[in-house]
Amino acid sequence: MVSSLAPREVRDALVLFQHSERVKSFLIMASKMLDGLRGLEGAELSGARRMFKHFLDALMTEVRIAQNTTGRQEFGDVNAMLSEVSSLAHSGLLDEAMRKMAEAISVVTTCGSEAYELLKREELI
Repeated sequence: MVSSLAPREVRDALVLFQHSERVKSFLIMASKMLDGLRGLEGAELSGARRMFKHFLDALMTEVRIAQNTTGRQEFGDVNAMLSEVSSLAHSGLLDEAMRKMAEAISVVTTCGSEAYELLKREELI
């Protein structure tokens, strides 16, 4: 089947799908790390929080790249959510941080599913 989309539309959908999947994978890893903070105390908790913050900072850089590359505001929204997750985790509010992380995963999943559906409809994946 020949695609009914312009090459630019196909490229944009592929780029969006690629970035969405990459960011979603990192968000899932961050969620697991956040869950790992539960039950830690003292110096162990302090060190784990610092490492989690470093990971979130790197993830936020990746999300900014996705936003700049795709032009999608959803990635900007996710970056704001990650900033909130960082603050909540630092304050020890892990349940709230987990809810915000789940929201970020949902936003990225929805964004990527749009691209996936377009590519699937065109029989490109």
